[in-house]
Amino acid sequence: MTVVVEFVDGTSKEFETAEALESGWLKCTRPRSEPRSDLPGETTTKYYRLETVDAVERDST
Repeated sequence: MTVVVEFVDGTSKEFETAEALESGWLKCTRPRSEPRSDLPGETTTKYYRLETVDAVERDST
């Protein structure tokens, strides 16, 4: 399942998970597209301020 995060600037990004944090941030994760020896793990995590997010939609396709 994919989560599509739409931003107030009209852009959107796809993630594997998205979780609203109490601190006012949205935590999004997805598999790393290329392995990085300088970064641990197989996923990458991005954080976005909730005021920059317009919508979060689950895409089951």
